[in-house]
Amino acid sequence: MIFLINKQQLRQQLLTQLKNLPAAKKKHQETLLYQKLFADPVWQKAKVLGVTMSLPHELATLPIITQAHKQAKKVLIPRVAPKRKLLWFEYQPQKLQKSAYGILEPSQASDQAIKPAEIDLLIVPGVGFQLDGTRIGYGGGYYDRLLANFPGQTLALAFKEQLISGIIPDQWDQKVEKVLH
Repeated sequence: MIFLINKQQLRQQLLTQLKNLPAAKKKHQETLLYQKLFADPVWQKAKVLGVTMSLPHELATLPIITQAHKQAKKVLIPRVAPKRKLLWFEYQPQKLQKSAYGILEPSQASDQAIKPAEIDLLIVPGVGFQLDGTRIGYGGGYYDRLLANFPGQTLALAFKEQLISGIIPDQWDQKVEKVLH
């Protein structure tokens, strides 16, 4: 017997797994992923990094931001804007506020938005990833819209529990170039 699961069901299963991931196992996988990221030539060449502030069940992005600043990289983080668009601003911790989604993002008082084309390396969040770069996001399409015309390098950092296979992407789904796992 074959059981078919749709993207919404898979998204919920993956989120449940992530939220139930033991803290020690999560921390261990994060450490390995940071090492892979910081050793990657794409990271080393990048001068401007785009990254989302993480939620508790996701890979923590603050250590990535900290390392980027140590290496004199500029860090941009997004704010949700009308029409399911992301606006990018330089990371300034004193100007962060929680969004309707519970994610820290630049406040309305932040400086002028920066064009996504200035980002050399975009670390793309998601719930699940195939090794070919196909991703399952949170369902809003924000990153699919951004990736459709994004000129820089893209990658995702995936816990083992986020690796999936056999997903047939929808026509609007956009892949990332590399999945570190």
